[in-house]
Amino acid sequence: MAADVKMLISPREVRELAFAGRVGTGAVCVDEAVINSAQRKFIEPVVGSLYKRLENGDLPELLDGYIKPALAMYVKLQVLPSLAVSMGSMGVVKTKGNNMVPAGVDDIYLVKKQVRSDARALIWRAIDHIEANPGIYPEYDRTENVLNRVSVTSDIIL
Repeated sequence: MAADVKMLISPREVRELAFAGRVGTGAVCVDEAVINSAQRKFIEPVVGSLYKRLENGDLPELLDGYIKPALAMYVKLQVLPSLAVSMGSMGVVKTKGNNMVPAGVDDIYLVKKQVRSDARALIWRAIDHIEANPGIYPEYDRTENVLNRVSVTSDIIL
């Protein structure tokens, strides 16, 4: 990924939007790499040519009101596995402490499924707004939106 990629959301904003009110999220590893990855995977393929204007800060209403909430959930989706395990000198290990028991694979799958569903609802909200306002977003082309070309059901791409 190019070094000049601008983050559409800060780590602090991700913690506020995606982890609000949750105990122990201060240690969540939300950094530039995770945010840039989520932008590239989940936002750019959906908004297409409109992405440059988002990066340039030309569309603050769209970014703050629609894109950031969805992006925060996609970042959360990406960091969820790291909340259940840690990497260190012993390799990948489960963490256990503070009277908590690590979640199992099935539990993590269910949480990821819910977060993915929430993120998809938020990105569709953004797309509905964009498509309802072609005068504001003339460079948006719905044929560039990957969500109009593929369908994802339970991790299966159709």
